Amino acid sequence: WYLFYHDSSLSKGVTHLRSVKVTELIHNNDGTIQTINPYR
Repeated sequence: WYLFYHDSSLSKGVTHLRSVKVTELIHNNDGTIQTINPYR
């Protein structure tokens, strides 16, 4: 599974200039999802 989201970190906080980002969701053996770092 993948998580798609958007943020404004590349535009230094200008909210109408957002960038699309994607990160893989990694599942643990017990079925939970590992915590992601949206700022990497």
